[in-house]
Amino acid sequence: MNKTDLNKMDWNAIQEQHDNGIYWTNLHKTIGVSKTVLERALKEGYVSKKIHERNVSDVAKLRISEGRKKFLKENPDKHPWKNNDKFKSVPCELLKTKLIENDVLFIEEYQPSNERFYSIDIAFPNKKIGIEINGNQHYNRNGTLGEYYVNRNKYLNSIGWEIIDIHFSLVYSNSLLEKFIALIKENTLTVEEFGNYTKEYYERKNKKKNELILRKNEKSNTIIQKIELIKNALLLSEIDFSKFGWVEKASVIIKNNPQKVNGWMKKNMPEFYAEKCFKKRVNVINLCCECGIKISYEAKRCDACNRINNRKVRPTIDQINKDMSILGITKTARKYSVARTTIARWLIE
Repeated sequence: MNKTDLNKMDWNAIQEQHDNGIYWTNLHKTIGVSKTVLERALKEGYVSKKIHERNVSDVAKLRISEGRKKFLKENPDKHPWKNNDKFKSVPCELLKTKLIENDVLFIEEYQPSNERFYSIDIAFPNKKIGIEINGNQHYNRNGTLGEYYVNRNKYLNSIGWEIIDIHFSLVYSNSLLEKFIALIKENTLTVEEFGNYTKEYYERKNKKKNELILRKNEKSNTIIQKIELIKNALLLSEIDFSKFGWVEKASVIIKNNPQKVNGWMKKNMPEFYAEKCFKKRVNVINLCCECGIKISYEAKRCDACNRINNRKVRPTIDQINKDMSILGITKTARKYSVARTTIARWLIE
């Protein structure tokens, strides 16, 4: 096959089309060549690839934002900060351990508002006090909190919460930690309060979990009902499953590709498929009856053994002359399954 001559194409115009917004993945369709030709042109320097940024309008951004907020309001436990595989801060976990050792009860990763999805590392909802363990990334170069964290604290203050920001390095100072724990003990939750907040959290979590299970079961029941309807339709149809061609007809009822019909039947109607359905002969390993080597399942002997088996046994000259006197040369040749010239050569030899 001749390669496309890249010199005959106007690559300046093609490059302009690509620069003006046609994505690389669609460029070959626009100019009417294969992906291979385009990749070869890129490799040889006829065209250069440009990554286009997808422009999202302000309206689309607002719609995405509102949709995300609505989802998080309805599914508070789906927030990234509530994920089990969330990155765990070592200093934060250390402080939590120290508080537990000193019988200080608290709620971790507490969300105080449904309007904004801020999560507090260590919270005391009874006194509306929260503790945040901050890494260096939370601060500006001059040591002040970053803009995001300032705005978060302002919002939490507006709904009555007091936030204590602690740099992670202070957690490793035992003397400071002891003084801090002594002060915070006054704001610890009672066992009853802790139980109520914990119970509320798990009730909300279990409610969502039960809703998901119920939705999953409803979906499974719908699928089972659909499969049963398809089974009945197949059994009541006039398709002859014992003959070649049933797959194409069954695919119309199953509403699936013919290539997937056999798999569907094996999974959902295994006994019927095994007993009633026509299947193409599967190639089996067959051995030559003479030498024992592997051959096609349609043959009995390998080529070498078959040639030996089909080799003609030459009769004697007297027998040939006798047959020719009775049958003639044509019928004699037919008797020994050879050509007349072969009979003539045998007589000469």
